[in-house]
Amino acid sequence: MKKLGGMRLVIAGALLAAYGAGAAAQGVQEQEPNYNVAQPVDANGKVVINGVIGVMFGAAMPDQDLFSFYANEGDLLDIDIDNGVKFGAGRTIRTVLNVLGPAPQYRLERQAAKMSELSAVDEGSVSIFDPYIEKFRAPRSGIYVVGVTAFEQTLVDGGGTSGFGTQNGDYTLIISGATAMPSAPLVQQINIRVKPGSGEFAPINLKSKGVIPVALLSSRELPSSPGFDALKVDRDSLTFGALGNEASLKKCAWEGEYVDDDKQLDLVCHFDTQAAKFGSEDLEGVLKGTVDGKPFEGRGALKVLVKKQK
Repeated sequence: MKKLGGMRLVIAGALLAAYGAGAAAQGVQEQEPNYNVAQPVDANGKVVINGVIGVMFGAAMPDQDLFSFYANEGDLLDIDIDNGVKFGAGRTIRTVLNVLGPAPQYRLERQAAKMSELSAVDEGSVSIFDPYIEKFRAPRSGIYVVGVTAFEQTLVDGGGTSGFGTQNGDYTLIISGATAMPSAPLVQQINIRVKPGSGEFAPINLKSKGVIPVALLSSRELPSSPGFDALKVDRDSLTFGALGNEASLKKCAWEGEYVDDDKQLDLVCHFDTQAAKFGSEDLEGVLKGTVDGKPFEGRGALKVLVKKQK
């Protein structure tokens, strides 16, 4: 027997990897519990979901169904309920469609308790009280939630509920128009040298107010890996430090220089020692940036100098 998890819904869904993996499946079956945790579905193109509010037999009970999916900014979504209101067969139910998103705020974007006043009954329905939301434009890329509630109950910003619905019955939910989540760009791994010329382990003095030179080493294209031209990097994108996200860049050399012996010009940049946020246990520095709009990162060995205790 389903029970509500309180008036405030918890919309979690699955990891982003669950969305946009390929063409959307047809005839997805609702999975419980999804009354306060959204069931993730792949809505890339079109997905058809068979669901039940409450139970099909016995005393009616409160319930709502939540489904989460990925949509890109600008996607025009059609969200339709079919086969909820029935004449003479099954357990009929009037429903409300609620669209929340994108994450993490989950604001109420659109809501409908019936079809448009001017539209005819669409195929798959026998009544205008099967709601239909047409051409909902996704304002931003991210995770959205469609909530199906019994009539007179609705969702509000953040996933809370308003009102109370007592009807139970089955329905078909159709979400179409979403496009697949873009594939995450691969991060190219490059070679760097922290304080080139200082040996295998670059000494880092945590008390220093100066800078740390780091060489980005160019490499030739090989069958097993792409080439890297250090002089073409977006210098403003460079970050360096204990995690690699530290905004520590001070300047880069105007011209390249030969740091290693492969006869390719490399790039030497300087990073603020304090802004790099190294700790006494750090063994390497991490550099991140982009070249031609594509991300890369490199790691270089270092040795933090720790002041000896008296």
